[in-house]
Amino acid sequence: MPGHDPAPLDVLRECQDREFSSDGIPMLLALVDERGAVPGAGPVPAPGTAATGAALARTFDAYRRALTPSAREGDMGCVISVLQAVAYDDFGREARS
Repeated sequence: MPGHDPAPLDVLRECQDREFSSDGIPMLLALVDERGAVPGAGPVPAPGTAATGAALARTFDAYRRALTPSAREGDMGCVISVLQAVAYDDFGREARS
């Protein structure tokens, strides 16, 4: 429901219950605007990219702490589950329900 922030575990369970084979798999995507970049200096982020990335990183960290508090560093199963829940929530889970 709009205005309701569900618990990370609820989001994970909801997205794991979906039939993504029939309606697609949400994914995180970062776009970089390399126009005008100085050769060798690295890419120049598009306006707003850094703020959006920082917000997603904070969300990822919050979900990771809530869902996998005792996971070992580098436990890819936990990382995948957290990425799945964050992507599902970021791409408008209410619209998919």
